[in-house]
Amino acid sequence: MLSMVPVARFENICEELNNALKREQQAQALLNEQTAQMQEMGERLELHANQGEEKDVTLAEAVKVQTIALCSDIPL
Repeated sequence: MLSMVPVARFENICEELNNALKREQQAQALLNEQTAQMQEMGERLELHANQGEEKDVTLAEAVKVQTIALCSDIPL
């Protein structure tokens, strides 16, 4: 036997489902925005890390040159 759902109840359920869908879409938009921000921060962090490594290499080379000059008594 087929039971019928009152129209008002059906419309209420549809409205609840639509509201839930809107919340899910908002949540997905926020997650997408956060993902983009995290990717940007990761790229910036990598850039800064690479710059730090370049500074370390430059500093190490300067120390090496200074050490060679001191050991060789060569004025800089």
